[in-house]
Amino acid sequence: MMEYLPWSKNFFKKGLKSYANGQFNVLDIELGGQCNYHCMYCDSPSRNKESVVSIAKIEEVLITKRIEWIFICGLGEPMAAGNMPLFISILDLCMKYKAKCSCFTNLSVLNPEIENYIKQGILHLLFKYDSTDLSTISNLYGTSKAIEQTNNIEAIKKLVKAKGGYTNIAASIVPTKKNKNEIVSIVKDCLDNDIFPLIAELENSGTAQEHYNELALSNEELTEIKTQVNNLIDDEYEIPICPAVICGIHIRYDGVVTVDAKTGLSCHWFWLKEPQIQIIGNFNNLDFSAITAKISKYRKKQINEVRSIYKNRNNLIFGGFGGDVANILSKYIEVTSKQNMIYLDNNATTQLSESVIKTIDVAKHLFANPSSQYAIGKDIKEEIETARKNIANLISAIEDPLRTLRSKSLLTAKYAKSA
Repeated sequence: MMEYLPWSKNFFKKGLKSYANGQFNVLDIELGGQCNYHCMYCDSPSRNKESVVSIAKIEEVLITKRIEWIFICGLGEPMAAGNMPLFISILDLCMKYKAKCSCFTNLSVLNPEIENYIKQGILHLLFKYDSTDLSTISNLYGTSKAIEQTNNIEAIKKLVKAKGGYTNIAASIVPTKKNKNEIVSIVKDCLDNDIFPLIAELENSGTAQEHYNELALSNEELTEIKTQVNNLIDDEYEIPICPAVICGIHIRYDGVVTVDAKTGLSCHWFWLKEPQIQIIGNFNNLDFSAITAKISKYRKKQINEVRSIYKNRNNLIFGGFGGDVANILSKYIEVTSKQNMIYLDNNATTQLSESVIKTIDVAKHLFANPSSQYAIGKDIKEEIETARKNIANLISAIEDPLRTLRSKSLLTAKYAKSA
């Protein structure tokens, strides 16, 4: 079965490794509260909230090459008119600094500009797909644009890029009393089109609480759906862990960096009720390293509480679709505990520095002839020249004037001969 690339096991493992070294490789950003729909089960409680997340600060972080993905999730619809300028600016930065972006969307808007970012491999979508029936869509989403959304779902299938077991598109499917008979056919449609089907849990939270009893399925009904899906996939269906939960830094629409108050995790809806948050600081005016250090310090302070929660996890339900709570907490405890270890056997082997790891990682992608005229060759030449200057600065060396003069003489002789 295809994995949704941003939530793939390999990327999650890579994120855990970075986190073990005290680094985060995901920015998890909320845009403003604007949304095209008024969904019965996830209606935005803050539609008048406008994002003030600093695009300059995002660029400052991306320059470090520490962040590989930006996840846009939570409050608001990224493609709503008021959010679109910031959304496009983030996508442009991702393109500039060779990062990628994943966003959760109701797919109410799919214009040529958005399609272009998808085709270039910059933007990966997790879209709402709960029904193919127009009346059910209108009932669930409270929208008059049901036909438009249905058309966009068909259009998104043409933008799927599946390669090497990974796909760039995933579908969020929330089973309710309104659409329970469609779930299996929707999952089959996803599989037929190389879209990862993400069966999400109905959240009894926010402004959707008033509709919960009207929509919620019984445990027996949910078990039956899971069995049917497992039979269809011919494998044990497992919801992947969203890397942002452990390996990401959550930036609220107002620029404030927050974590879950009990665990220090980045997911705010961990307890399936109104979030219990701890404010870390303001992303727009704090040094990124300081933010990282504050989050790490808070997590280490809370680790005993997390162990207690994990021990009594049978009473917990995980909100949204970030993965199984027991699996998340076990990985979190394991890696956070490793951060407290002091390694004293460097005489035998020493851990690679983060800068060396990142340089090696760049070499995987920039391998071309640096003397060539095509784009990738120019990119690697730029990296080589930067490395030379860094090494020269490190040892207080100056450029050899004879080497420069000799290079110019050779070039002059070459062009004189050809003339």
